[in-house]
Amino acid sequence: MKAEFINPVLKASQIIIKNLLKLDFKLGELRLVESNSFNNQLVIMIWMDGDYDGRFMFAMSRETACRIASGMIGEKIETLDPFSKSAIGELANIILGRVGIIFENKGFNVNISPPTILEGDTLFIQRLSSRTKRSTILDIPMIFEDDYSMELRIEDGKVNKGK
Repeated sequence: MKAEFINPVLKASQIIIKNLLKLDFKLGELRLVESNSFNNQLVIMIWMDGDYDGRFMFAMSRETACRIASGMIGEKIETLDPFSKSAIGELANIILGRVGIIFENKGFNVNISPPTILEGDTLFIQRLSSRTKRSTILDIPMIFEDDYSMELRIEDGKVNKGK
């Protein structure tokens, strides 16, 4: 996975989260993971296709989701309802929209799917793969104040530009 596809996501995340939620975050240790398994989490999944095919997942505890929804909605959220989940999905959508603009400015034509919101005690999301190559899954923890966090997973499929 190349930095030219990772850095725009981190840059867009930092700008959008700072502007919308008035929060800073630091990055935890980046690591490659073998699967998309999540326990007791809310996951927002967005696909990108075109000159770059990939999948982006924002995973967080329900407590973190309530905090983020509170920032998006402007009032304290203590339980996740469809409206608060939609607000969190919109945050991911705004971030990936910004990523799409950055990619387009670099000459990549991409399309972004609407966010899919998944929640459960145990979630397993099949990894992208092809006959010739398994996808790479990069896990990037984003750690906010008070030690709550959100994981960003970037799963690359392939670069189609120049084919």
